[in-house]
Amino acid sequence: MSNPTTSPVPKAVLYYHSKDPWSSAVLLALEEKGYGQDELDHKEVDIVNGDNYDLAYLRINNNSGKLRLFFTDRSKTALRTCLLLKAGTGVPTLVVPLDKYLSPEIESKYKALSDVAKILELLDKSRTVLSKTSTTSHSPAPALAPATIDAQSKSNTIITLVHSTPLDLELLFLAGKTPQEATEMAKGEQGTWLRRRTEKLAAALSHDPTATSPDPNNPAPALTAKARALLEPRLALYKTFSAVYDSPTSGDSSTQDFFTKSKTAWEGDVKAALELIEGTIKVAHVASGEEGTIAAGGRGDEDSVRRPSASVPAANASAAEAESHNREAGHPGGLLLGEQISLADLHLFVWLARAVYLSGGDLSPAGIDKLGERAGTTILAHVRAFWEAMLQRESVKKVYRDGLH
Repeated sequence: MSNPTTSPVPKAVLYYHSKDPWSSAVLLALEEKGYGQDELDHKEVDIVNGDNYDLAYLRINNNSGKLRLFFTDRSKTALRTCLLLKAGTGVPTLVVPLDKYLSPEIESKYKALSDVAKILELLDKSRTVLSKTSTTSHSPAPALAPATIDAQSKSNTIITLVHSTPLDLELLFLAGKTPQEATEMAKGEQGTWLRRRTEKLAAALSHDPTATSPDPNNPAPALTAKARALLEPRLALYKTFSAVYDSPTSGDSSTQDFFTKSKTAWEGDVKAALELIEGTIKVAHVASGEEGTIAAGGRGDEDSVRRPSASVPAANASAAEAESHNREAGHPGGLLLGEQISLADLHLFVWLARAVYLSGGDLSPAGIDKLGERAGTTILAHVRAFWEAMLQRESVKKVYRDGLH
């Protein structure tokens, strides 16, 4: 029996949104690792309403993300650059107690993690068959990290690829290829998303620094210089997107550039990425004993997304013999590294699921064909097999029980 006078061991806190794609990656990892429901505290942040831009939440996660040139406006006297902000949702964030402060008699200190890859790695390492931390779950705790250097290299290729700037899911969410698409987006999810965020950002930036909190023990959050530097460019960005949505047929250079870049994102970057993923899965399915094979594209970085022509044929050629060997060995196919689910599988599936959703597809084997149509390509065998294999997992059925998002 526990001592009632002793404080409980502090828990990690997951800030997430149930419809946010990268939050779903964390939820999938929790399911695959067998964490109990009470082992973390879950706090949902309404990112649709823009609550991730509340000053109180910015105390926890003030990551400004990366910036990417999306379109320029030469209709003004001075060149105005509109930047797309990567990692703009502010979730997921995992707030974890530092190990040396876990003793109940010591005041806890915490660290906030907002990098999805690091969150998943921590969850993988924190629950194993040798875990010393308290757990209420009796579920298995399979290792999700690759066991070999070669497998780790292929895993890193996929993870880096799906988090690269050209494949940013916020970009794809907002990227309308035609004036007709932009008009429909303005009426739908994207328009609501932009309006609410714009209102929330404007309210945060109009914060009165002299305002006092009614609770003296809980002072009102302040708008710091760092927070202002984060919020002001985002507000300008969302207003610019809204202007395009409101007048998609205006014909000015900024609007035309938006449609050109949107089309490139879907029919250039996404198409190239699907080819790279296909080649990488082929090479990853080389039976044990095959050495020296590298993943298509090498690093999966932003340049490799844009230049698939050199790497994909090489991957296809090197995979031809491997495919024959795999058939003879009865290789199961499907998952990236074989039968065992891995961290890379979670990253890849979440990206694909969101891209399929944005393409009008659903959570069915044929749903991925909608992504192929939007990207102007055909979904090839290995990507399709991966999609179908992931759809069968209980973790996917639970996290996506209401459909794709």
